[in-house]
Amino acid sequence: MLVAIDGQCNGRGVMDENQELLVLAAKAARIEAYWLPQERTMFVRKTFAEWNPLVDDGDAFRLAVELKMSVKLTDVRVSVLRRDHDGSVSEPLGDDPAFATRRAIVRAAADIGRDK
Repeated sequence: MLVAIDGQCNGRGVMDENQELLVLAAKAARIEAYWLPQERTMFVRKTFAEWNPLVDDGDAFRLAVELKMSVKLTDVRVSVLRRDHDGSVSEPLGDDPAFATRRAIVRAAADIGRDK
C-alpha cells in the first residue's frame, strides 16, 4: 500500500488499491484532484466535479485519449497499450467488459503516473 499523497488517505493512513490507482492516473494526466474519503472517489480541484474513471465511461475515455492509449478487446481480454511508454496492461473481460476496460485504462495510466 502507498502512503497517502498530500495527506489524503483512507483513515488508516494508507491508500487502498483503487484510491492509489486513481491518484496515480490523475497524476499521469496532470489532473489536479483530491480524494474525498467519505465519498470514496476523487474530485477535480478546479471544477469540484467527481472524477472516477474506474466507474465512469466518460472519465475513462477522456483519460485514454489524453494519454494517447490504444485499447484492444478480444473475446476474453482487454489490453491497453501505453503510447510513448513501454508495455501494456490487460484485464480479463469477465462478466463486465466495460468495467474491465475502464480498469485496464486506469491501471495503464497509473503505471505512467508512477514513472513521473
